[in-house]
Amino acid sequence: QFEVDTCGRVMDVLSQEYAVPGKNLILTFDYELQSYVSELLDGRAGGVFVLRNHDNSVLAIYSAPTYDLGMFAPYISDENWSVLLNDPKRPLLNRTVEGAYPPGSVFKILVALAGLEEGLITPDTKFYCGGSYRITPRSTIVHNCWKLSGHGDISLKRALSESCDVYFYNLGTLLGIDKLNEYATKYGLGHLTGIALPNEKTGVFPSKEWKLRVKSEPWYPGETVNISIGQGYTTTTPLQVAVLYSALFNGGTVYVPRIVDAYEDPYTGELEKLPPVVLTDNPINEKYAQIIMDGLVMAVDDRSGTSWRGRVTGLKYGGKTGTAQVISLKRVENMSEDEIPEHWRDHSWYAAIYPQESPRYAIVVLLEHGGSGGKSSAPVAGKIIEKMLELGYVSED
Repeated sequence: QFEVDTCGRVMDVLSQEYAVPGKNLILTFDYELQSYVSELLDGRAGGVFVLRNHDNSVLAIYSAPTYDLGMFAPYISDENWSVLLNDPKRPLLNRTVEGAYPPGSVFKILVALAGLEEGLITPDTKFYCGGSYRITPRSTIVHNCWKLSGHGDISLKRALSESCDVYFYNLGTLLGIDKLNEYATKYGLGHLTGIALPNEKTGVFPSKEWKLRVKSEPWYPGETVNISIGQGYTTTTPLQVAVLYSALFNGGTVYVPRIVDAYEDPYTGELEKLPPVVLTDNPINEKYAQIIMDGLVMAVDDRSGTSWRGRVTGLKYGGKTGTAQVISLKRVENMSEDEIPEHWRDHSWYAAIYPQESPRYAIVVLLEHGGSGGKSSAPVAGKIIEKMLELGYVSED
């Protein structure tokens, strides 16, 4: 029997697909990187994924909080099992593949790609952000930008850098929900990634058909506005977000995430590499990927960018923050950040892709109730990248 310690627990990953009598399994994980990630998440609730984007090999995966594996040796008592099962922090939940959360603004790169590929925008297309958006001038429903004073006339790269909601409200409305669903489906949202770990969740990416089937209601235009910034009915796992970023910057190939790299003959040391498995192949115009990357690099490098706190000295890379609402803004609009109860605080996302030229690694950090992605998850991701550079993840390995 082969067991691998991921996400702070022991998981049996041998299945009929991988078990080969007399062969050892060589994993894709980097033990030192995995250990470092576990230290960074100590005392927090959330998950981290680090992938090589040319084949989706998993370098690190961690879910927190965790628990003492010694409780299961030789078997867990009824008392300890009850403690784990009833712990409000849910240590048994593998947040990286079982936790489904609104993706918030990390989703905006897919809206940008869809707009470029469908010919609805160019890099120079501008929308005016006055701090709010109405679908029609007479609409009584107002969708606010996170920056209530507005961004003024804003084009795509700056909209990605400063995460302007109004830009993506406009673009998402032009695309429509079914076109957004088409792109989300192509890049793995709302579907299993196929990773060899138990209890993976599909998440949800809605469409008109989905809402009619599940809610017995028609789709409303205002719902498309919410979906455009990763809110509304949409839920994703940290792994799905990592796969999305991997695919967009590897040319459009969605790979099954790999945790087993090769079989090893224990007597000769000979390795039999396992080939990557392709789920879908959606060739992306390199020019479009570069436009989006430029916006994400600007988000990290410019002080006005939302990813500024994730910067890494001496490295150009792309980073996108996400802040996913847990409750209505009206409940907390008159509270300071410190006054908001922890369980009401937004979930904090950060998705990074590096290096800028020939990107090879995707890093996703999700912190439950962490608040702003720029303040919480971005610094964690920056430290992970710094560790990767220290470990030599700079050139092709």
